[in-house]
Amino acid sequence: MRSALVRGLRTSLRRPGLVFLLWQVNAIFGGIFAGLAIFGLAGALDRSWLTRSLLRELDFPALLAAGLRAVPALELFGATAAVLGAMYAVAWVGLHAAIVFSVCETGDAGVGESLQGGARLAGPFFRLLCIGVPATVAATGGVLLVARAAVGLARARAWEVLRDAAIAGGAPGALVVFWFFAAVHDHARIRAAVAEEGAWRSYWWALRFVALGRRRAYLLAALLQGMGLALFAIWALVAARISTDWMPGVVACLVWGQISMAMRMLLRVWAFAAQAELQVQGEPWRLVGAPG
Repeated sequence: MRSALVRGLRTSLRRPGLVFLLWQVNAIFGGIFAGLAIFGLAGALDRSWLTRSLLRELDFPALLAAGLRAVPALELFGATAAVLGAMYAVAWVGLHAAIVFSVCETGDAGVGESLQGGARLAGPFFRLLCIGVPATVAATGGVLLVARAAVGLARARAWEVLRDAAIAGGAPGALVVFWFFAAVHDHARIRAAVAEEGAWRSYWWALRFVALGRRRAYLLAALLQGMGLALFAIWALVAARISTDWMPGVVACLVWGQISMAMRMLLRVWAFAAQAELQVQGEPWRLVGAPG
């Protein structure tokens, strides 16, 4: 597992162009969403007595009251945001396919070559998405439902120990299950790319690979997911300490957000590269573009 982590980091660092493309796509969509939100708020707050209140302090009830006064504008904003969200989801699936193609290449594939290879993998990746998302939602939601049922049973029977255990373990249990299926989804995409198998066969192979603990696949995925959470926590802590009451603070907050996003994109490439390396160590399949 350690060697896969180190080699995956080296692979991701050799692909700055791909990391920059991922950051650029997220920055563009984020900027569009932010612009739409500003436009919607400007329409809702125009000539409203709530404007002065919100300038002093961002208050959710005040925002809700302003939104109820401008329902048509919010409906237009919601419809536009939904269309952009669908476009972003399609683009993100294609970019994931490009990442997998790039990290599975024997050489250092350029951005253009990675995008072309990712376009060829888009079909299987969409089918895997249709398999993986319902499975993840069902399993994670099942854990939360079981925890909720256990809390209800404990309250009815006055079992305080069971109630406390269900409350304390529900969210962590759901997170563990979510990480498991996230690892399965990643390994299934890698398998579909390198073994040229169908979506169902790739997902079933990945499910067994992670469940059986091959090469500590789940531990590696949990470590990478934990690093993502730690990165988000660092971003939130630093951003909370930056004062946005003056323009330099606003600029510093925006810059820090973009730096954190770039690090998150590097971590995404690192995760795919490390997990691909883990499959190389556990299965003798031929890499994409390898001779023979």
